[in-house]
Amino acid sequence: MPPGEFRTQRIIDDHTAYTVRRAPRTLGWIMRRRQLFGRRLRRHWGRSLDLCLLTFNYAEAVGSGVNQSTRAPGDMVTSALIQLHAGACRAADEVHCLQPQPR
Repeated sequence: MPPGEFRTQRIIDDHTAYTVRRAPRTLGWIMRRRQLFGRRLRRHWGRSLDLCLLTFNYAEAVGSGVNQSTRAPGDMVTSALIQLHAGACRAADEVHCLQPQPR
């Protein structure tokens, strides 16, 4: 092993050991930062986010009703639109779930 390669490996090993030792403290800091971000987000956008969630829920209910009332076999356009609507509702709900929850 060339001398430079040994030095590089030692730096990597030292950094890895340091990272493992500090992991609990680092994770605590990350969680605290996310918690504070969630509070700021909620304080500024809380009402709007709640209204957005209600709108998603309403759109999903309307889409479900349309899906049940338009069961025409062979209507590919309606079927495609219903599937697109369902996918959009699911994506909107998943994005809303990704927002940090304040504790």
